[in-house]
Amino acid sequence: MEQARDAERNDSLIGRVVDSAVTNTIQSGFKLDPQTGDEALDLELWERWDAWANDPDQCDIAGEFCFHDFECMNLRRVMFDGDVVILPLQSGELQMIESHRIRTPHKAKDIIHGVKLDSFRRRTEYWITKDDIDPLGNVTAKSEIYPHATRDLNGNRQVLHIYDPKRTTQTRGVTALAPIIDACAMRDDIEFATMVKQQVASCFAIIRTRAMGFDGNNDPSGMGYQYSQTQGGGYSRQVGGIAPGMEVLGEPGETINGFSPNVPNPEYFEQIKGLVRLIAANLGCPPEVSLFDTTQTTFHGYRGAVDEARRGFRRNQEWLKRRFHCPVYKWKVRQWIADDSDLRNKAATLGDRIFNHKFNSPNWAYIDPTKDANGDATQLEKGLISPRRWANGRGYDIDELNDEIVAQRKLNQSIPARE
Repeated sequence: MEQARDAERNDSLIGRVVDSAVTNTIQSGFKLDPQTGDEALDLELWERWDAWANDPDQCDIAGEFCFHDFECMNLRRVMFDGDVVILPLQSGELQMIESHRIRTPHKAKDIIHGVKLDSFRRRTEYWITKDDIDPLGNVTAKSEIYPHATRDLNGNRQVLHIYDPKRTTQTRGVTALAPIIDACAMRDDIEFATMVKQQVASCFAIIRTRAMGFDGNNDPSGMGYQYSQTQGGGYSRQVGGIAPGMEVLGEPGETINGFSPNVPNPEYFEQIKGLVRLIAANLGCPPEVSLFDTTQTTFHGYRGAVDEARRGFRRNQEWLKRRFHCPVYKWKVRQWIADDSDLRNKAATLGDRIFNHKFNSPNWAYIDPTKDANGDATQLEKGLISPRRWANGRGYDIDELNDEIVAQRKLNQSIPARE
């Protein structure tokens, strides 16, 4: 995790690829669609949610982030750290706990990676340090850490563990950089070495060979810098550096041949291209998207890469909704019911239906607008898809969309035609 965070901060490529993956997955955010069956109640719940989600003072215990910020940070932290924990607080705000604070006390036998499990591997407690600590140090005392029950007395989740497991018995998340951390380091080293070679090749040299018995001016001015270097055996030797405009003085009778290196060489570009594609593929965002570079492919090749990437984005949208959006919404509805007698009466009538909802995932713009729009129109005309399902797939709220269409048509009819 610490290596991944170092790459996030210092690597010139990794952060850019993850930024693109997060931006394409989250976009402008997920749109809530309450589905209690009562239109007036649905509108009330939506308005309550909208007011809470867009106000950092109501949404974040630190008063810094709105719900959309939490969406983006959750996915980014899962990709870099492996997981993150969100605590819904009794005061009504969310608190984000970064993964390095979920720790196992020293010599604790029943806690795995900071998570206490029962005999069926159900998570009963998360052990969270009271403050940021050394990620490589041990938590020596239980007083430095406190357990947080996964569920309340009614069985509702009060610890939201956001991660994307690949195994059924996996307790914690793993950074997406785990398979490629060595490739990331090698690519960075290759780029640094190539830039150094380019600097060296940019220096020009006059290489002179003197004949035996030459007795000219031996003024070393213009040569590269020199310094003494102590060797392991205790003796010193003079080491000559290089600098632009330097001269290399040959020994009498010695012939020195210069060279003009091809920097970078042709193999460098193919090697870097392969490493970039390897890194981008593991992070689920092809170079054509993350680096805004379509010079190496055709339009159809670009479209194929984008379509494949979007399948991964959709998958990430679905697990993020299950682990974060839906639990947070149900928690807020429970709080609203507890604080509002009218809402309690409606909840008593509707039962669990008051929690029915859907988060519409954001979608993407047409790659080829004319063909894609005609394809959508054909599906709607032939009855191959319902308007509501089409709108949800495009990230629109069908009721809001219909209201806007009706309002615009009324406006158009009220405007007098020009003579």
